[in-house]
Amino acid sequence: MDASGDERTVNRLLDRRRFLIAGTASLTGTISGCGYLIRGKDSDADPLSVAEDPDSTRFIGEIAGTWGTRFSQVQSVGLVTNLKETGSDPPADELRTRLINEMKINKVMNPNEILADPSTSLVVVRGWLPPGIQKGDSYDIEVVVPPRSKTASLRDGTLMPTQLRRTERRGGELHQGHVSSSAAGAILVDSIFSEESDSNESRGRILGGGVAVQSRPIGLYIRDESGSVSASLLVASAINRRFDTFKDGSKTGVATPKDNRIIELLVPRAYRLNIGRYLAVIRNLPFRESNGSRQVLMTQLESELREPVVAEQAAKKLEALGEAAVPILLRGLTVDNPEIRFYAAESLAYMGEVQAASVLGEIAATNPAFRWHAITALASMDDVEAGVALSNLLHHPNIETRYGSFRAMFARSPQDPTIAGKRLSSFYLHSVVSDSEPFVHFSRVRRPEIVVFGHDQRVRSGFLYVGQGLTVKAIGEGRLDITLYGASGGDQKVVCSDRVSDLIETLSGMGVTYGKMLAMFRTAEREGQLQGKVAVHAVPNPKRRYDRESTEGQEAAMHQGPLPDLFNDSQREREWQTSSGTGLSEADLEMVDGEEKVSTLQQMGDFFKIKKRTD
Repeated sequence: MDASGDERTVNRLLDRRRFLIAGTASLTGTISGCGYLIRGKDSDADPLSVAEDPDSTRFIGEIAGTWGTRFSQVQSVGLVTNLKETGSDPPADELRTRLINEMKINKVMNPNEILADPSTSLVVVRGWLPPGIQKGDSYDIEVVVPPRSKTASLRDGTLMPTQLRRTERRGGELHQGHVSSSAAGAILVDSIFSEESDSNESRGRILGGGVAVQSRPIGLYIRDESGSVSASLLVASAINRRFDTFKDGSKTGVATPKDNRIIELLVPRAYRLNIGRYLAVIRNLPFRESNGSRQVLMTQLESELREPVVAEQAAKKLEALGEAAVPILLRGLTVDNPEIRFYAAESLAYMGEVQAASVLGEIAATNPAFRWHAITALASMDDVEAGVALSNLLHHPNIETRYGSFRAMFARSPQDPTIAGKRLSSFYLHSVVSDSEPFVHFSRVRRPEIVVFGHDQRVRSGFLYVGQGLTVKAIGEGRLDITLYGASGGDQKVVCSDRVSDLIETLSGMGVTYGKMLAMFRTAEREGQLQGKVAVHAVPNPKRRYDRESTEGQEAAMHQGPLPDLFNDSQREREWQTSSGTGLSEADLEMVDGEEKVSTLQQMGDFFKIKKRTD
């Protein structure tokens, strides 16, 4: 079945379930630990019980597909404020009407007058909700000036609180779903991250500016020919024997049958950064085995694990089998072939086996083709050894490896003293001790963040920067003289040390924004005034290939499956929308419609009340 067919199938099943829940006071029954099941066809007719070969092993992927695994686009129209006379009065069109209606609903006075102010601009706000995102989780937001707008720039603008919904046009009419998330915050225009002079200032992003107001479930659906209550229970039981997690402080199975077709899945902690892998492992999980088939299967998989062409898939199948497969995977760590060792170590990492840590650290350091996945696997582990492997990578000569390790360590434990940081006025600052060449890293995803790598990194003697109303000048004895012109209350003058971290913290305290900070450091790098380099979004490249040296003419290997989420840049890569992964693109797969929250646009009204009093 193609993706569009899968989408129609799941939507039909979910629509049927909602109809039955709404129209029926009594359900067929309650299954302990599995929620409510709506009985479909008679389980006596279960095709799983009349298989041609009763001794064969059946895998979940043979009878079930996945749903909820594509990124879901949400959008709205919003208002940007604090522009430096670069905004515009939007034209009379559908977008203006929608924004004015929202402003009126939320008691914003004189909306037309506000829209005419050149310090404001109407914008289209978009976001892509990741699979499995939980209520309260943050994600990046994209802000775009509409085509007919005369707004010249969104630089230094702030998006007022905006509610985002899934929006579709059907039959010429615009249909909106329930509120899925809220968005607000300071905008970083695309030109901030580009060194081209004519780069775009009508488009930008808000790092971590979106907050989910509903959780997005993921799960499986049983295909038509296999759908039955018994099939749903059988699959869920097999999954729960292999995987569990904590919910509300208690250990529970991850799979909950919702009816004879739909199974909802929780995500174990180890897979939170790699949901695609989690679902791939589940599809390779046996739900029916004969007494002797497990051993036969493991013997076959151990043989396949030693063949590079099929080793990756064999490792995932062994990972699905759980604890019984650990000895086989451990033997895979002893193979000379680095590709096989990596696949074995990757599976062991997601199974929580500490022996994987050192192997993954070694592979991340020496083999770029597996670096993205090796570092992500280390981030999935809670063991001290994984932390040691990642901290060792902080000294690697390659910039992407060092920053990739930082990102993984932050995902594991934000309070790790090795990567300790602080929240400044509009961004985060981290100082990381590193034996390799110093550099300063600026993030482009998730949150505005500057990471200073090195031992007591300083600017060079004779440092001088002049630009954007800011002057920074070395005055000897390890000191810098800073002047910020035209600030509220007049010019600001400060003296600080020539340490890079001190300079950043001082400038932040004076009101210098993230974008202006990046511009200053890029200029300083070009003029040779820094000890090291400046990097933006320097993460491992997921598209590298590993060249096998075995059979002549054999194609290079590339890690298969959806990309882990640790390093993805939704706005730039667009892999969220174009990936050929395993998921479906569904309209709305929430099991139960979430509560409509009081509109956060009320805050917009409060903002302009304050603004009017101060003007």
